Amino acid sequence: MACQLRLSVSWRRNQAARPNRASTLLLGSRRWGAWLAGLMLVVFMAYIGVFYHRLLGEDCNCFPWIRRVVGPGFFAGDAGMLALAALAGWRARRAWTGARVIAVPTAQPQFAGDFLRDSGLRVGVSSDADLLRASFPFTDPPYAVALFNGRPAATFNSGQLEGAPYYGVLRKLGFIR
Repeated sequence: MACQLRLSVSWRRNQAARPNRASTLLLGSRRWGAWLAGLMLVVFMAYIGVFYHRLLGEDCNCFPWIRRVVGPGFFAGDAGMLALAALAGWRARRAWTGARVIAVPTAQPQFAGDFLRDSGLRVGVSSDADLLRASFPFTDPPYAVALFNGRPAATFNSGQLEGAPYYGVLRKLGFIR
């Protein structure tokens, strides 16, 4: 039994790092990252369920920043994390519809290619920052302009690039589903 518990502790430590690996490997796809994290949580919960009688009352250091003991509340906490993973996958469902995204580096343009490659963004790059600033005055990047038939339909500053109003405008314009 000691060998089994040692194996389960090392397995749990390994599992604790997997969601971070999942998000690192799937940076360009939050939806797949959420599915993978959810699947790992289900497998982890099944493992704890199978060995529940042996692990009951044992300290679970599955996540280094959370201290908890295996018991009934353990499954409630994991169910909550599973619900959050499902919510993240649902929120990531927005799909761009034929919209073309172009990045215009406004500060240190020499790093634009490296930034886009490292972040996983697959967009075009333009060097027309001066034209952008003349047409759409702004102070702090990021800044976004939604063009519809070549005309500005909406502008967004750095504080508006997340949340329901932003996605609502993009959905109304037909840029996302």
